[in-house]
Amino acid sequence: MESTFIKADKDIAAMRTLLQKSGEQSMLVDFEEMLLLDSIRAACRLWWHGESLAGFALVDCYNNLWFELDEAFRIQDLEREVVAWGAKLMSQRNSINSREDTLDVCLSARNDWQLGVVERAGFSRQAIEALSFRLGLADLGPEMALPVGYVIRPAIGEVEVDDLVSLHRQAFGTEHMDRDQRLAIMRAPGYVPALDLVALTPAGKMAGFCIGSLDTQKSEIGYTDPIGVIPTERHKGLAPALVDRCLRGLKNEGAREARLGTSSDNVAMRGVAEKLGFKLLERRCWYSLEVGDALKSIIKSFFEED
Repeated sequence: MESTFIKADKDIAAMRTLLQKSGEQSMLVDFEEMLLLDSIRAACRLWWHGESLAGFALVDCYNNLWFELDEAFRIQDLEREVVAWGAKLMSQRNSINSREDTLDVCLSARNDWQLGVVERAGFSRQAIEALSFRLGLADLGPEMALPVGYVIRPAIGEVEVDDLVSLHRQAFGTEHMDRDQRLAIMRAPGYVPALDLVALTPAGKMAGFCIGSLDTQKSEIGYTDPIGVIPTERHKGLAPALVDRCLRGLKNEGAREARLGTSSDNVAMRGVAEKLGFKLLERRCWYSLEVGDALKSIIKSFFEED
């Protein structure tokens, strides 16, 4: 079986077809957005059986491993090669950045075969979970009020991208979001410019945001995340007001259901979801693989016959 990097648009088309075949069993989210980034394309590997795509894997900028294999090629040798490739790439990143980050995977119970792969590979389950909530849009309650003087407006467009990056970084206390990533969000197929919402203070300062989008395969499903509010503007009701405005916009776009994702340790966002009537849809578990001095023994044991 031959393995390659992405060479042409036809490779991405083959990946897209494989994801569609996987359907609800697919573990990959934000595929179209990810593949707009050169950094993601460079960290993606494809495995071919002749002219047929047997599977692919990528490691995103957050060190998360995502992989899909055609059901006909879910064999242990290929599964081992996928994990070995991801571990090697992560080891190289750590060497370059002088870090000891883990290679991570996020999976739900429905991803049964992927769970088997990571468990056999020695990934350890973490306490933190990724939570997904859903809300029907048929009967929304009264509109959430904003604090006096605050307003919500759509982002102006790509001309505002640097300010949007800064807003995201302030809200989440992270350096992960950059210009290329924000532009990828704004250029992805499911992006709705009118629902890229920003909350402004009475002085016109950016205080929070919520990015609404539509599912590219099921347009009746919309998304209301990421959501963030800068620390100095929290506890004023901006987050629920932003999400509420996004929900109404999604309904106007034809969505019948909205989904919101957050971490199990994000108590504030879980409270926002509950306040707006969202119900828990799914829990996904995080698994981590230590990639350091033990890499060689991990890979060696993984390639040993059971």
